[in-house]
Amino acid sequence: MQNTLTVSLVRQSVAISGALAQLPVLHHSARPSPQAARARRLAAGVPHAALLTLVLLSLAAAHPLARASDPIGIYAFIDRVVLEPNEKAPERIQLHGAFCFAKRPGNLYGKPERGYLYYALDPEKPEVCRKEWADFKAIAGTGQIVGFASRYEDKGQVRKASERPAKADRYPLAWGLSKARRGDDYEPVRLLRAVRGSETPADGDGNKRLPEGEKHRSPADTSIRSGKLDAAAR
Repeated sequence: MQNTLTVSLVRQSVAISGALAQLPVLHHSARPSPQAARARRLAAGVPHAALLTLVLLSLAAAHPLARASDPIGIYAFIDRVVLEPNEKAPERIQLHGAFCFAKRPGNLYGKPERGYLYYALDPEKPEVCRKEWADFKAIAGTGQIVGFASRYEDKGQVRKASERPAKADRYPLAWGLSKARRGDDYEPVRLLRAVRGSETPADGDGNKRLPEGEKHRSPADTSIRSGKLDAAAR
């Protein structure tokens, strides 16, 4: 149906353009020529919405490779979480693991970086931050790959494991945490799975392999919102 509409609109546009190109220069008092009358009838028969649709379709055809950006700022798996100064009322968080940061424009992401992220509460929404931090705590060490933060906002930086925590970045609130499908072949997820699969658990660093039963679960696409898993994830 869309192809039929496109062809119809293109034909009408060509007809209008051709007719207008043949119009003579007229004085206001002159009687319209048959070509001018035909062009006006054609123009009147094409509604503004249809003309707008034609313009949008033309732009899309001119840029076939353009597509919407993935808004997720960071894909990661988390080995270990450290809450500071305590777990009851944390003000800062260390997220140890591997991270793929979004690049602009489009859907580009950098290669996985090992290390940790160091964040402080967003002073405007401290409780929302703490709920998301509890989500990180829940998935730490499971190997679950998640997406969080925004492509278009500051995301902080990956610090080396040997680097001492200092000057925490503001936690990048966006849309919560999104769990990636286990069978997802999306590039940042695939690269993180490769890193995760190539490593062996290190003593005392919080790395854990998924239990055997975990590997065979249904590849449900779930999201974590406000400190709770969606029903599909339970």
